[in-house]
Amino acid sequence: MLTAVFSQRLDGHRVKTEVTDRNGVSACTAPTVYQFGTGVFLLGFVDWIFEQLNQRADLDSRLIALKARPGDNALIDAINARGGRYDVHLRGVLGGETVDRKDPVMCLTQAINPFSDHDASARLAVEPSWQWVVSNTTEAGIQYAAHGLNAATVPQTFPALLAWMLWQRFSHCGEQEAPGVQVLCCELIEGNATRLKVIIKQHAEDWLLGSAFLQWLDSQCGFYNTLVDRIVTGGDAIWQSEADSVSIMAEPFYDWVIEAPKTVAEQLRVPADLSITFTQDLTPYRDRKVRVLNGVHTGTFALALLSGVTLVSEAEADPRLGAFMRCLARAEIAPTLRAQHADIDHYVDSILERFANTSIAHRWQNIALNAVSKWRSRLLPTVQDALVMQSDTRLMALSLAALLVLYRQGDQTQNSWVNDDADVVALISDIWDSEASISDQVTRLLQAEALWGQDLSRLSPFSQQVGEWVVALDTDGVAATLERCLAESDAQRAVA
Repeated sequence: MLTAVFSQRLDGHRVKTEVTDRNGVSACTAPTVYQFGTGVFLLGFVDWIFEQLNQRADLDSRLIALKARPGDNALIDAINARGGRYDVHLRGVLGGETVDRKDPVMCLTQAINPFSDHDASARLAVEPSWQWVVSNTTEAGIQYAAHGLNAATVPQTFPALLAWMLWQRFSHCGEQEAPGVQVLCCELIEGNATRLKVIIKQHAEDWLLGSAFLQWLDSQCGFYNTLVDRIVTGGDAIWQSEADSVSIMAEPFYDWVIEAPKTVAEQLRVPADLSITFTQDLTPYRDRKVRVLNGVHTGTFALALLSGVTLVSEAEADPRLGAFMRCLARAEIAPTLRAQHADIDHYVDSILERFANTSIAHRWQNIALNAVSKWRSRLLPTVQDALVMQSDTRLMALSLAALLVLYRQGDQTQNSWVNDDADVVALISDIWDSEASISDQVTRLLQAEALWGQDLSRLSPFSQQVGEWVVALDTDGVAATLERCLAESDAQRAVA
């Protein structure tokens, strides 16, 4: 868990804010952290961490949650109606001890839709107490999209909006003397903050903001890649509760790895008893966590939903799905990591143990959000490594086949399983709706570089396996296909 004491000085003085209590008594709520994203993960991980720091380290951090993409204000209004107050209900086993407690979170001051209010966004940008940005906009959130610079409106993507806000800060607060901000990205993509900075610089060049602004970005602003780990559940519906308090459910386990220099670690003042690691290279941490924990999640979600299974813990207990999850992790993912991680088998076992936690309702439907970009970032690198090693990929092929079948059925039935970028859904639907044979449809889907960043039909024998499993799911159903796939995987390992 991150411990962060933000003691950055502005105009020679440390920014101080006063904590608001449960009764709403408040003197000053000047924000120090802008959080792009209003989902439960940030609330149950980052905000919970800042709350612990406020109580244990006199941090006095105050957070504002900003929508990460354009849309209506329903969730914003619901959060504000409760003053941003909620509990994080920790349930599970940690270090052999059962944990079951509610931790109040009071550091979230309000929520704002920055895309719909130009003046409010401009005021936020030049707020002198603003020191940090935290983001979790999903894998699809840190993407470049060309935007013009309009004096009356704000850009309509997260990277462009942040670029505009930083420009406002630079141009209205003394240019080179303007206080910088530090950015901690939580998106599960490789080099999340590094990629964000590249996109922000691209927008600056598009808008002809000048070399002085780019120099200020480099000298005064920090962009730090991070890796987050905690299972948080609940969903946005928690804010609609009529109870006196609303709760997000989370496992007691948490971990935050931050790729940053020693000076940042000193500024954040991390206590030794908090689960946070500072490193100069988080690549090995990221590869292990994203490929195992997130890879098994994304690799199983479609099969679980097609099987009518709602929760991760239910799937882990299911004879077929549980066997698939364990086999995927141990037989296909772990071998690609063993050279870099001697303890990979122990790590896999610890992850599978967390999946079995019945105290939290971790829903496959939530894992399904933006599943195409998740599959691309979480499983495709493992597929590529496995093909180089000439090891088995049939379970990962089945995972992609199930995703494609799920998206086809979701389009046909208008169910709520498919929750992805509109362009992604439209492209997949157009191919499935074509008059071509299933074999040709699957080939076209695999060839769609807009989905995968490359032509997956060239990955042999993986691409052939995907096509075979799509047909099997159509003709034999999920249960029989799972049994066949697991039997073939067992036979392959026996031969090897």
